Amino acid sequence: MGLRDQAYSTIFQWIMSARLPRGSVTSEVELSSMLDMSRTPVRAALQQLETEGYVRIVPKHGVIILDTSAQRVSDLIEVIASLVCYAIAHSRHVGQDEMASSAADLWASAAYLLYKGEEIEASDLQTQEKTTFKVEALIAFEYQMLERIISICNNKEMDHTFKMTTTKLFWFQNKRRWHPPYHYETVECLEQFISRLTKRQAESLDTMDTLFAYFHILKKTWV
Repeated sequence: MGLRDQAYSTIFQWIMSARLPRGSVTSEVELSSMLDMSRTPVRAALQQLETEGYVRIVPKHGVIILDTSAQRVSDLIEVIASLVCYAIAHSRHVGQDEMASSAADLWASAAYLLYKGEEIEASDLQTQEKTTFKVEALIAFEYQMLERIISICNNKEMDHTFKMTTTKLFWFQNKRRWHPPYHYETVECLEQFISRLTKRQAESLDTMDTLFAYFHILKKTWV
């Protein structure tokens, strides 16, 4: 791995772990010192991160670690929504059996996570660790659900776009939709959406309405 790649990987991890907090300002000089590298590979790494949408380089002011502003969140979620809608439409051409089969598997996971999750909440467990695990499991389920639907297209560029977009959204760090008062609304949307996919109604207006309702929840609860 070259110095540029090392610098990119390390800075990227610092952004993901919040060592470089969103909205903060740093500089090429400061990062070079932190990495114990010359400025040339750091500059190249920052240019790549700027192209990918993680930072903004402002001449004479420094490097801004981009925050997930409401407009930026909305735009990124719209990218995911477009990918999922395209995949659902595409399933008509490849045969809806594949979509329905994938949805049936997802439904089995959803039935356990969504409803078992409510039982865990109702039991009034005191340990924060167990509550955190439940929410993280639900977020991972969402990610896998969307990823699996998009993968039906067998399009590497779409798969890559999904992964990059969710990374920019800090997908696994955003949990508010799984806490009151949004929890039940999120559960209801996902239940209806997956249920309709299992019944081979992937392109029905009702299915798309529940999908758009889910993405609306994401937009209004994202931090």
